[in-house]
Amino acid sequence: MILRAFEGEGQFELRDDLAKPLLVLARQFGWRPEPTAMPVYRPDPADPSKTVMVCWDHNWRGDHLPPQRQVMTRQDTLNLIHGLTMAMRDIEQFLAIHAAAGTEARSELRQDDLRRHFADDRGVDLIRSFIAFCRDCPQGIQMTARRTAT
Repeated sequence: MILRAFEGEGQFELRDDLAKPLLVLARQFGWRPEPTAMPVYRPDPADPSKTVMVCWDHNWRGDHLPPQRQVMTRQDTLNLIHGLTMAMRDIEQFLAIHAAAGTEARSELRQDDLRRHFADDRGVDLIRSFIAFCRDCPQGIQMTARRTAT
């Protein structure tokens, strides 16, 4: 999944297999998703190779996944940041306890525990980087599918 700053610069690439676990993990730590919005685009009259947003699709169902160019509001993005920050702190504490005990953290997690996807330094760094990206999106985040080669 590719996440872009809505009406701004910057993007964040998130592996497709981590998108849902990341959002569900944030929910487990307090995020209450608001409905997303779907922009409607038309060819730009000044440059037909580009598109411009003309309105919002009022029939959109408001889902976060799958990515279809929907937009998370700024408030929803801030709430997501809070949930992920709480999750990251929990994972960091969990890793510190296991590091002090000399045990492997991931093996201690049940197979269905979503922290399992992020229970190492790379996972924590991913969450930290995603939070930093979200903070830099003053108008919210637009979610798009990764293009596949044909």
